[in-house]
Amino acid sequence: MMNTSVITFQANEQSLVKSGGISEYASSTAGYVLVTFALGTNWTSGYDVVSAYFRQGTRIIPMVLNHQGQCFVPPELLKATGKIFVNLSGSVVVNNTLEERLTTFPVEALDVTKRAYTDGAEPVLTPSQIEQFAALVKEDADRAEESSLKSEGFAVGEQEGEPVTSGSDYFENNAKYYAGEASDSAGDAADSEANALIYKGAAEDAKVAAEAARGTAETQALKSEGYAVGRQNGQFVPSGSTYYKNNAKYYSEEAGDSARGAADSEANAYIYKGDAENAQVAAETAQGKAEDAEDGAEAQALKAEGFAVGEQNGTPVSSGSPYYENNAEYFKDQAWAAVAALDIGLSVVNGELNITYTEA
Repeated sequence: MMNTSVITFQANEQSLVKSGGISEYASSTAGYVLVTFALGTNWTSGYDVVSAYFRQGTRIIPMVLNHQGQCFVPPELLKATGKIFVNLSGSVVVNNTLEERLTTFPVEALDVTKRAYTDGAEPVLTPSQIEQFAALVKEDADRAEESSLKSEGFAVGEQEGEPVTSGSDYFENNAKYYAGEASDSAGDAADSEANALIYKGAAEDAKVAAEAARGTAETQALKSEGYAVGRQNGQFVPSGSTYYKNNAKYYSEEAGDSARGAADSEANAYIYKGDAENAQVAAETAQGKAEDAEDGAEAQALKAEGFAVGEQNGTPVSSGSPYYENNAEYFKDQAWAAVAALDIGLSVVNGELNITYTEA
């Protein structure tokens, strides 16, 4: 495994100052020395290439700095002992050659006190300055191409015009895909909103219909109660009401009174019976409509059934019920009993029909 040592420098205009790192180099195995240059503003622009020139004795080898301002000490200079000096040079490309525009004074980089390559291995020769520059340009181009491919992938899910495969980082993970998903979501949202408005309208219509049905059932129940006993919600109706003296209870009471004074009580009783039966039919009709409405209307229908026939859900009410002996059927039976209790006699006196009755 190769060892890597580090040396750092500060560069400003023509001044180059060593700021840290090793001063001597000695190793029993092959190794590398990384040199990092902190470049001042006058070195960071205006040059196509910045190189570090390493000199050992009469041998000079240039090393092109990367974009982080770094390079390695040429490994072949570590082969022999002796001090290594370095200076920086800024150049521009003119007619495929490098023309130097700025340089620093050379300073000592390190002193190789012992051959680094004790195993006899020869170091790889450093490429020429132009070859290093070309490699750096190619590295930049490769990085730019990689960035372009990434951009294309993240933008449209393609690379070099070809759709990426399902295992790619960009598959269903790109702007085009998400835009499609967003469009679909927006469409679904619009459909959902439209459906919600439709359902809202249907719900409101159903609410109106239910309220209307409930109102109809309550109205029918009130009518039934009125025709049965002359009351609504348990309260006597006023004299101007349709049900005032026009209900089964009233007619039943009138029938009982009239039976004592007229021979046609039976006929009236039949009339009252018909009214009571009509009231019963109306109550049963209201009960049927109330059962189709809400629970509150059902209670009103039960009241109507109680006042009409003294039953609820077909079962006779108990003696403690407000409908017990307080319904149209009961009053009808009472009227019949009153008629049946009369002993009616007919005779002709002085050419006139004489009607007499006595209670049995």
